Amino acid sequence: MNNITHKQAEAVRYLFIIPLGLFGIMHFIVPSFFETMVPSFLSYRSFWVYFSGVALTAASLSIAAKVIPRLASFLLTLFVLSFILTVDIPGLFNESTRYFRLVSLLKDTSLLGGSLLYYFLFEQKKKHI
Repeated sequence: MNNITHKQAEAVRYLFIIPLGLFGIMHFIVPSFFETMVPSFLSYRSFWVYFSGVALTAASLSIAAKVIPRLASFLLTLFVLSFILTVDIPGLFNESTRYFRLVSLLKDTSLLGGSLLYYFLFEQKKKHI
C-alpha cells in the first residue's frame, strides 16, 4: 500500500467521493423516499433528510477540494456509524424491512470503512490523497 502512485490515489479518491456526493444530492431530489428511513422516535423527518443530504454532500466536497478532509472523514465516520446504529440495525428486527436494511447495512459498513480509511490516510499521507 505504500507504493500507491498519486494517480492511483486520485482515482480511488474520486471513486469514493463521486457516489458519496451523488447520494447526498439524492436526498434533495427525492426526500420522500429518504423520509421513510428516518426512525420514528425522531421528529421533523424532513429536517433529518435534508441534514443528511448536506452532511454527505459537504463531506464529498471537502474531500474533493482537500479542504479539511481529515475532519470531513472523521465527521462522515460518526454520521455513518450513527445511521448504522439508529436505522440499519433496528431495521433488521422488523420483518417488513429486514432485507432492505441488511443491504443498507452492508452498504453503510462499506462507506464506514472508506471514511475510516480516508481519516487515517489523511494523517499518514497528506500529500498523496
